[in-house]
Amino acid sequence: MSLITNIEDLYFDEERKENKILFVDLSNTINRMGRFCYIEKVKIIDDVSMAIHEEINDICLYKANFLPGIIIVIKEKYDFSIKNCLKTTLNKFNFKFKSKNLKLFNYTIKELSIKNNKIKFDCLINEFVELIDVQTMINNSDFELVAHKYKNLKEDDSRINFEVLLRLNREDMALSDFLKLTTKFSLRKKLDLSVIKKIFSILNHSKVELKKINSCSINISPLSICDINFSSKIIRMANENNIPLSIICFEILETSKIENLSNAIININELRKHGCRIAIDDFGTGNSNIDYLSKIPFDILKIDGYFIKNGNYKENEFFLNFISNLSSKNDFKIVAEFIDSNEALEYISNINIHYAQGYYISSTENLNEFLVNN
Repeated sequence: MSLITNIEDLYFDEERKENKILFVDLSNTINRMGRFCYIEKVKIIDDVSMAIHEEINDICLYKANFLPGIIIVIKEKYDFSIKNCLKTTLNKFNFKFKSKNLKLFNYTIKELSIKNNKIKFDCLINEFVELIDVQTMINNSDFELVAHKYKNLKEDDSRINFEVLLRLNREDMALSDFLKLTTKFSLRKKLDLSVIKKIFSILNHSKVELKKINSCSINISPLSICDINFSSKIIRMANENNIPLSIICFEILETSKIENLSNAIININELRKHGCRIAIDDFGTGNSNIDYLSKIPFDILKIDGYFIKNGNYKENEFFLNFISNLSSKNDFKIVAEFIDSNEALEYISNINIHYAQGYYISSTENLNEFLVNN
């Protein structure tokens, strides 16, 4: 029996491409187990695979993480007796979950085909192909890191401030779509750690003196800051790469709410204790609001670019002055994004905003080249 965790192996198995391929869809059973119980779900798929293998000869079985079923390649000539035997095996299969003996619920058996090295038969497999694509991109760090420089408006400080942004090295997928897929397939935390690891490695191997950096800002999702092990992973990676955390700022994105506030605060406090700064990104839109600020310890507030770009700062003067006054009273710094003109720069320079960021200030540049040039 061949149980392969990466379905891409099937794409490159020339002998198998012409065989009959079936998919045993167990999603109805898997979904009934709830959002969590990942280990139990994997065990059911493993046990079903073993049961099929024991009953049916001359087959290869393929599975992969997050695929709610099993792909079966029939080695020899396919006939309906194989499908009937498969149904009999699945019908008599039972398993224990939460002290109850259960049977598979509404499983289905579907036929597949491989065309142009892609499995196609319905949206489920199309989603799975997307999953493999995203997993491969993360595992191979198949993305570029670029730096976007800040301008310090309040101090004559020669040290550099910049945000590290993600760019994809491909034309067939937009970054926004890629990020949505990482969330859809519960891979966002893995992406965050992969990006941080790559940034730390670049900083470690760069010829630039790290003392010349005031702030290297890195975006993280609320999912990461809620992971109770996040801060310990970051501290370990920083130590391994000789990175002083005093030059690192983590920007918490507003893509979703912080679901576990207590874990988030534990992580934030631990990171700040080691010198990190914490920024709230895109304030004023999405899930970032005043209530958010009252609960999350932070050092920097980034005003969403909507309030600045295309002359919008003129219409949002009350909001910008309110945040400026709030900063003066509560001792945090403000970054204004999307500065796109000299007029916008002059306006924010005259209120209590500390940093300016936007294409009028600086264009993005490959991170390695940015560190050399600055």
